[in-house]
Amino acid sequence: MSPASDLLNMSAIPSYSKAFIFPKLTGSNYVTWSIHMQSALRSHMLWLLVNGTETKLPKADENLKASEYKTARREWIEWMQKGKTAMGSILAVCEDLQYTFMNHRNGCELS
Repeated sequence: MSPASDLLNMSAIPSYSKAFIFPKLTGSNYVTWSIHMQSALRSHMLWLLVNGTETKLPKADENLKASEYKTARREWIEWMQKGKTAMGSILAVCEDLQYTFMNHRNGCELS
């Protein structure tokens, strides 16, 4: 098999990525796309962040003890990484024209 044909082979795709194999969001398929998207985000434990249940953590207070600061900062960074992962996952299954309609809530901005 050539490398190009491997892209079409479902067995070559890691199982964690298979949740995101569905038609991209267009101007006319939101209902079915959103069901697939919610399911995929749930399977990657990102849905609570996207729907706002898991709220944004404040940045670590520099006045905390060193060990508390380190823990709080690590938790904040992990939360930000989850937000970026969620937004990247969503944008990956949207047509370019849909980007302008995205609501970049909870620190999940594009940049």
